[in-house]
Amino acid sequence: MYGYFRVSARLAVILALALCAGACNYGLRGGGGFPAEIRTVYIAPFGNQTVVFDVNDQIFSALRERLPSALGLSLAGERAADAVVRGTVTRYEDAAQNYRAGQPGSID
Repeated sequence: MYGYFRVSARLAVILALALCAGACNYGLRGGGGFPAEIRTVYIAPFGNQTVVFDVNDQIFSALRERLPSALGLSLAGERAADAVVRGTVTRYEDAAQNYRAGQPGSID
């Protein structure tokens, strides 16, 4: 049971880092850190506490598409999975990411 919580904590950190980089504009890299017995993952549908209708669906779809291969895992059902990813979108900001006022190349 202790290993399950340790893996959940690692997945939570990876997920938090991915979400801090932007809603669907992020990358994931594998490279270890998981014990050898972790081979499957279940990604639960995300909750949504924002007014944006489908932001949770976009994040969920991106994670299902990219996370398993990035971590060298395969998808499984919730009861059969070695690790579980859960989350809730609590804030959403739609702002220009590369805009710097007053910088060369910016638009006034």
